[in-house]
Amino acid sequence: MNGKRVLRALLLAGVVLLAGGCKLAVIVVEGGEVQSLGSGTCVAGNICVIDIDADDFSETFTAVPAPGWRFLRWNAGGDFFCKDLTSADCELSNAGFGGDPLLAGIIASQRTFYIMPVFERQPDIVTIGGKQWYQPDLFAELSWLAISAACPGGPCSGMLNGQDMSGWTWESVDGVNALFNDVIGFEALDGPGFHVQLDSTWAPLLLGHFRSDFTGADDVVIGWTRNLDGVDGRLGQVIDSPSGNEDIAATALTVNWSTSGAAIGAWFSRPLP
Repeated sequence: MNGKRVLRALLLAGVVLLAGGCKLAVIVVEGGEVQSLGSGTCVAGNICVIDIDADDFSETFTAVPAPGWRFLRWNAGGDFFCKDLTSADCELSNAGFGGDPLLAGIIASQRTFYIMPVFERQPDIVTIGGKQWYQPDLFAELSWLAISAACPGGPCSGMLNGQDMSGWTWESVDGVNALFNDVIGFEALDGPGFHVQLDSTWAPLLLGHFRSDFTGADDVVIGWTRNLDGVDGRLGQVIDSPSGNEDIAATALTVNWSTSGAAIGAWFSRPLP
């Protein structure tokens, strides 16, 4: 349930929580941080305590996962707000409840209340679209040529960037399109191309499975396919942009086959066991 609605419901029931003299403890164990405009950022491994000394407190706390992690929900428990809320935004407010006769007792109690995001580490192998997929970022710093040596024509063998490639296939543009289309919900991509949508549901879903190596406003996953365009290798990419911006799924981008970089991984799949 939305934290603001929970707070208001409790206040209306006669229990004033975030009043003057009370405290809010933001607990971040691992896997990300909690950001807010008024209170700043609380990073992993910290408990950030906020003193609430006015009856006009209103703040939105946003859970932001670290690379390789994803946000699951807000923790539930006694004296926790936003219990089991799956939205990354936890809204808290005591605005409009000034002058309540219970305030004096709450101030004297110096009671502390809590919010705590629950993050989950994203696994190296995920199941989606009827297949198992390696995380593309496991193969960062490899060029198209280096991958081709281990996976000529698609089927792989041996080790690649420390990963056992037995039974894995280096996916084609068509294979990556099939993955993207499965999540998008229709055949948005057919051959090398782009699909763009404002505030899509599919981009955050895909980035909920596949790790982003980018630390900017956008979440991005990008990797080599086995297709070539001359001496350029084709890339599969998904960009999940902030609200109000366009999300992108693409298999049309090309980079020279000898290029390598920390931001470029590769797409590998295998049948379900």
